[in-house]
Amino acid sequence: MIVDALRAGKHVFAEKPICYTLREADEILAAQARAGAVCMIAYMKRYDPAFRYAAPLIERLPDLQAIDITVLHPSEANQTAHHDLRRFADVPADARARLRADQDRLIREAIGDFTALERRVFAGNLLSTLVHDINLLRRLSGDPVEVLFTDVWAGGDSMTTFLRYASGVRATINLHYLRDLADYEDATCRRKCSSKAWRTGILSRSA
Repeated sequence: MIVDALRAGKHVFAEKPICYTLREADEILAAQARAGAVCMIAYMKRYDPAFRYAAPLIERLPDLQAIDITVLHPSEANQTAHHDLRRFADVPADARARLRADQDRLIREAIGDFTALERRVFAGNLLSTLVHDINLLRRLSGDPVEVLFTDVWAGGDSMTTFLRYASGVRATINLHYLRDLADYEDATCRRKCSSKAWRTGILSRSA
């Protein structure tokens, strides 16, 4: 859909994730370059006032040693129960099955054969929930050179990933789905090696 819109000369504002595979990303980039149109993904946290204020301060931190990101994710019900939301199961079962099969095909292209847990971690935890935090991390620190390890437990409700940067800095990304949490919380902290105190770069809390 993104490529078709760009080929038609339209500007595109797309929800995340932009796609599942590098092949799709390359096709989108090529279509955007040919069209000369704007293609923007809804990474709204880059424009959050807290991030825009903190980013230049964080970038000037000397002797950076570690980065820690923690996301506490409530249940959807806790975020929506006070609204009059109405959902209708009006999509035919065969259409839902085709969409699911198409998604599975793209996920398999990206990561190979997968278990139900691996599907959840890739398509849910990483590309849906943590995608914003990873985007901010890349904006501030670039790409890591290595993923040292990832641990997933509680059926995918909790995970930790540990990254290494060329500078020697390590980054930890933690995600926990907490069903009884009232609202969404995430924090990014950076630590100087010359101080025992944590320097908090970004902290957001949304009801």
